[in-house]
Amino acid sequence: MKVFFDTNVCVAEALLGQMAEQLLEATERASWRIYASLYLLDELERVLTEKLGFSRRLANLS
Repeated sequence: MKVFFDTNVCVAEALLGQMAEQLLEATERASWRIYASLYLLDELERVLTEKLGFSRRLANLS
């Protein structure tokens, strides 16, 4: 099974919290792997900093 979390899902999680931890735990229990492209990570950082005012450090941590 492949599940794709686009930038909107990641941004919503960065703003609203808690679900990311549950998703990671479920992924580990199922022995799934999580992949992220550099494009997605760059876009996520850009949206968090430019549109939502996060610091670059906080955007990277998110």
